[in-house]
Amino acid sequence: MSTVLPAVAPGADDALLANPGLADRVEAMRFALTAGSLLRVPAVLLLIDGFLAWQVWLAGWPAAALVWFVLMGSVHCWRWVMVRRWQRHPPADKRRANEQLATMVVGLAALLALATGLVFAGSLAEQHYAITTVSVGMASGAVVATAWQPRVFGQWSLLVGGSLVAGWLLQEHAMGSGLAVLIACLFGVLYAQSRDQQRAMHRMVSLAWDNEQLAASLRAERDKANAASVSKTRFFAAASHDLRQPLQALSISAYALAMLARREGQPKMVKMADNIERALRQSTGLLDGLLDVSRLDAGAVEVDWRDLDLAPMLDSLASEFRPLAVQGGLTLTVQLPAGPLAVRSDADLLRRVLTNLLGNALKFTAQ
Repeated sequence: MSTVLPAVAPGADDALLANPGLADRVEAMRFALTAGSLLRVPAVLLLIDGFLAWQVWLAGWPAAALVWFVLMGSVHCWRWVMVRRWQRHPPADKRRANEQLATMVVGLAALLALATGLVFAGSLAEQHYAITTVSVGMASGAVVATAWQPRVFGQWSLLVGGSLVAGWLLQEHAMGSGLAVLIACLFGVLYAQSRDQQRAMHRMVSLAWDNEQLAASLRAERDKANAASVSKTRFFAAASHDLRQPLQALSISAYALAMLARREGQPKMVKMADNIERALRQSTGLLDGLLDVSRLDAGAVEVDWRDLDLAPMLDSLASEFRPLAVQGGLTLTVQLPAGPLAVRSDADLLRRVLTNLLGNALKFTAQ
């Protein structure tokens, strides 16, 4: 029974093979399948040839049987040697190699049809049934030997199957006519099987091709994303480094202004200088955050694990953020347990996390 495959529009296989790269892939797979099948059964083929030559001999053609056996054996051996050579040195043109193998298959079919004609030239005898059984069995192997090429298998079927059908029809009895019809139906089913296998192979190769193209596209997009990430990291690192220098200069100037204001007893100037210094610290913190992002993307952050007491860190953060809380009409308090509040972490990274949490809390809390 032929394999059931999804319906295909006429000419779909031709459109599938319109891509030269895909067509070459199909030819390469055909060559691999054919080569593998031919190398597995050379001794069996010679044994079958000997049996068929014996049937021709018994039918009354001894000289023809010897010549036929030599020709069949020569073609089989020649084909086997060629395939072995091609496996050691793969041919550049797989299509031409497949055509040569197909030509040999058709030549063998012609010789097999000749043997069938010689056997059926005599009166009805057991040799008729013997060569019919062997030829029908070889038909199933021919589907593989033609490597999913319905055109080649069709030629093989016309020669071998046609000679069997004609031989049984010429017997002029009901048994011969019935066998002829059955043989014709069998070869028709095998031909349909060959077409189904060809479609299946085309789909398999096409899916593999599409997967490779998709993988290549994904790799290209991944490379673009990585390049964009590297560019962003470099930008953040350069921006934070270049902007930190003027901020440090402004911080020094704000500190000098605060010292001068305190010396001259100007509280308003002292408060203004403190506000400027606080704003500069916040700007520096934002730049440090950008630098941390760039270092994280680059995988350059090293964690310095230490045993820490959170109390001093929380008191320091409360002192830093309490003026911002007052400006927003809020109250910021820290409640600590009586004993030490010990953790194991990186002091700088933990402070950065807590600073972000407090900054967001003060920014988005109305009351």
